[in-house]
Amino acid sequence: MHPRDIPEIREAIDELEELTSYPLSIENAYDFGEVLAELEDCVRAQKDEEVEKFVGNIKKTYTRQLLRNMMGLESQDKMTDVYLMFLVTIFARCEKEYKELCNEIPEFIKEFTPHYQEWFKGKKEGERKK
Repeated sequence: MHPRDIPEIREAIDELEELTSYPLSIENAYDFGEVLAELEDCVRAQKDEEVEKFVGNIKKTYTRQLLRNMMGLESQDKMTDVYLMFLVTIFARCEKEYKELCNEIPEFIKEFTPHYQEWFKGKKEGERKK
């Protein structure tokens, strides 16, 4: 069975398509993170390398689309709670894909890496306190 035929993956693709085409909102950021978590659960349940690779490509595709949408925002909209919540969701759920995208799309480095560095710093500090 092709990974696209797995019902959870098919549903996740439909949801991500909707979420990345809607205006940014707190609800959409939360839902985006939930869909990514469901995909990660699916990968763990399937224990299949092809599924893992396919899900990685899905995450990368929709992260790219979302980051491009975010780059088009006016500067006053770039420090809102919604903007930052989407970034934190991307960094936490798609860190590997985010780094790959930065290698492919240099504009992402300039736009988002300062936020990533702050998030990563906070993540490391949190891990040390455990």
